[in-house]
Amino acid sequence: MKLEPGSSEWKSARKQGLGSSDMKDLLELKPYGCPRKLVYDKSDIPPDWAFTGNRYTVRGHKLEDVVAREFAEDSGWKLTRAEDQDAIGNAAAKELRESYFWLKSNIDRRITLTDEQRESNDAAIPDGPGVAEIKTVGKTAWERLEREGVMAHTSFADWYYQVQHQLAFTGWEWGMVVACHPDEWQFSQTLILRDEFAINEILKAGSKLWAKVMIQRALPAGEFTTVESMPRLKIKDNRCRSCPWRQKCHGEDWTDFIGGGHEEGMGIFGDDEKWKNLSERYQLWKSVDDEHQENIAEIKTAIKALIGDQRIGAEGAGLKVYWKSQVSKRFDTSRFKKEHPALADGYLKETTTRPLRIYTT
Repeated sequence: MKLEPGSSEWKSARKQGLGSSDMKDLLELKPYGCPRKLVYDKSDIPPDWAFTGNRYTVRGHKLEDVVAREFAEDSGWKLTRAEDQDAIGNAAAKELRESYFWLKSNIDRRITLTDEQRESNDAAIPDGPGVAEIKTVGKTAWERLEREGVMAHTSFADWYYQVQHQLAFTGWEWGMVVACHPDEWQFSQTLILRDEFAINEILKAGSKLWAKVMIQRALPAGEFTTVESMPRLKIKDNRCRSCPWRQKCHGEDWTDFIGGGHEEGMGIFGDDEKWKNLSERYQLWKSVDDEHQENIAEIKTAIKALIGDQRIGAEGAGLKVYWKSQVSKRFDTSRFKKEHPALADGYLKETTTRPLRIYTT
């Protein structure tokens, strides 16, 4: 049967192999993937901080059935749950799964089309059933998806390899990413065809990583020789900030990076519900703000390209933009201090500020 995400059975099954949601870590797909984190997880090494989900994962889980049902009604396509995951797939796929025993799946839906539906679709859809990978996206991501297409989404590479993983598991020839923007109740669908190069990439990387998992599992508790032999992301990489194993991975370097532990005068509010709520809200909106800033930077670059070098700006459609060359003169403080240190010290003015700096630990 299809396991309920988050259930104890689902968590136990995830440890037995590599599912489609593991592709981002297996192949180190930005902005989230890390193979080292995946070995920690599959080797059942206790995390430093348990990840119990966030609003995005909860939203996706709770809306999956609704999105599948609404998309089926709107498109007329037949989407069904694959209750027995081990039974699905053709003979070649089942033989492949015997060789690559770590290849596991818990596909969202199976798509079945009539000949008429297949022929009436704009894109050429191969014969046989397909897999449906269902996603829910926020406002900013949806606007970019509509403007630039699904391939512009930051997670598209992850979605692509998730579908390829499921096609390897089933032996089928095609899949569909069904994306939904819940706020406006809008849908998009993107056909993804079987890609043998991508599948071979998954099988090769998966076999190599799973061998490390098996070796790590055989080591005594507390010994991480195998995972320590793997490349480590730079400590300033944003992927490390949310990793449940970031302390084990970086050790004392992580403690130094975040400020050397509990300093004198620091309050410890880890069990305070108000603090937890503020922390969750900050991290949620910080991630949204980061995505907004990225989109704004892209728009500014496009505006500059449209204005060109010969104009001072442009206006219309609610915008008035200036892009003029400016010449300014500034006092070279560093040079003055270097050439006239005694004189510079006499003009130093001491001020006290209290900047708020927030780090994700």
